[in-house]
Amino acid sequence: MIGYGDLPGEENPAISAGNYCLWRLMIDERWQGRGYGKQAIEKVVEYVRTKPFGEAEYCWLSYDPDNQRLRKLFTSFGFAETGEMDGEEAIAALKQLQNRVTDPDSAMYKAIEDLLDKAQSAQSDDQFNSDLDEAQSYLDDKKYDAASGKLDSLANDDSLTADQKKQVKELQKQLSDAQQQEKQQEENSQKKAEQRDAFSKKMDELESDDLKISSAANQEDELAMTASSFEQWDNLLGEMYDYLATVLNADQYASEEASYKQWVQERDSGAENAAKETEDDTAKQLASYSFKQSYTKTRCYKLLDLMN
Repeated sequence: MIGYGDLPGEENPAISAGNYCLWRLMIDERWQGRGYGKQAIEKVVEYVRTKPFGEAEYCWLSYDPDNQRLRKLFTSFGFAETGEMDGEEAIAALKQLQNRVTDPDSAMYKAIEDLLDKAQSAQSDDQFNSDLDEAQSYLDDKKYDAASGKLDSLANDDSLTADQKKQVKELQKQLSDAQQQEKQQEENSQKKAEQRDAFSKKMDELESDDLKISSAANQEDELAMTASSFEQWDNLLGEMYDYLATVLNADQYASEEASYKQWVQERDSGAENAAKETEDDTAKQLASYSFKQSYTKTRCYKLLDLMN
């Protein structure tokens, strides 16, 4: 709605007397973001410039000073904040109606134009910095879609200076790098999960085979099955260490490798002590392999947990 002069029965700001006012131009949220508001303001400004209700110095309006999107929209049409407030809302006046000096060659005219240009430029800079800070905040919080939307909006703003465009491109590069890094991390995590599942499945198969040992027909068969089981668990352990070498950093793997060497000594020593518990040669070998098989199996489960 377009107004002219003071509203009767209202507490009017000083600027309202003898001036035009744009009141409460609102677009239903279902239709926002489609450019309808901008088109409507273009028509309103065009109409007000004809001064249909009489001469005026300003066309003014007010808005929530925290509404940066609205501030940017009005600034693009030449509205500049006057420093006054209408209640809790900031007042902005249309630049083209502010200047009563009509001679463009006069020093006063140029001074007013320069002052208004600086005010509008300062507002635009503040808006840009606010938008850029918002995009950076989204990026820091890993809200990449929101950051992308904000940066795309800035990149499409033809009013940006060369330096501002450079800042937008730099932040877009940071966003692209962060998105690529996140994608790579997701792919690596997926590969790790798949490899861990493969090891887990293999261990389940070996566990299933080990259940048959208790059903061996005699001690010789039990020895052969236990020795075979140990060999398979030991081979799996080697595969797991080979895989860890590709995912652990140098320090982590060096630590794990040193731990493995100590573990081998403990395993072999334990197997030797287990064999001493009996005098029978077959029983000695069975005790040794049984210890190695059990000890190696436990190590495999430890590495599986490490992969988490």
